[in-house]
Amino acid sequence: MITIEPIMQFDLYVLVCWMDSIRPEWINIGADSKNHHLPEPTDKEVTKLVLELHKRHKILLKSNLQRISDVSTHFDEASKRPFRFECQ
Repeated sequence: MITIEPIMQFDLYVLVCWMDSIRPEWINIGADSKNHHLPEPTDKEVTKLVLELHKRHKILLKSNLQRISDVSTHFDEASKRPFRFECQ
């Protein structure tokens, strides 16, 4: 298991490839719940990350992620869109 919490700004390709190389049983994703004022990704960036990781891994979205992203409301519709790359 890997936990990405608090999620901060990231490079999508790098983070997905890291997770692919680590091959965790599942990935938890959550936001900063302690108000540390860390640089956070946008809703769109979080959604892209979750959708890409979901194609490859089991994902658990923590409830505090709703503060910065409504990815769960876009999940079903957006997961049908083609968006995939291969790690080198």
